[in-house]
Amino acid sequence: MTEKLKCVDLLQGFLDRVYGLASREQDSVLSRNCGHYDYAGGKFFVYITVFPEEVELVFEGEQVEGGSFVVSLDICTPEGKILKGKVMSAKGGCDEIRKALERSDASVLAEFLRFLNV
Repeated sequence: MTEKLKCVDLLQGFLDRVYGLASREQDSVLSRNCGHYDYAGGKFFVYITVFPEEVELVFEGEQVEGGSFVVSLDICTPEGKILKGKVMSAKGGCDEIRKALERSDASVLAEFLRFLNV
């Protein structure tokens, strides 16, 4: 598995975790759609859309040098309107990104819940 795919898996796992926490906060299982897109130049997007509210958590990432990434997380509508930009961001290899994500669980969940009308 390439470093880029490891980073994508790491980001998707984080979004899945936030989705699970949000479902528990609402005491229900929310519907979701998730995935990722790769673009030229090492850029990629990892997203999760939650229904029926249609709120997205979207990581925009880029591989900047061998094994290093820059990622930032926005809360958006499916049409691309940014509801809250740069909810969190990180730079580094997969280990640094993972540590930044672990520190951000609670703050990202709190921001996400604001837009789910909880």
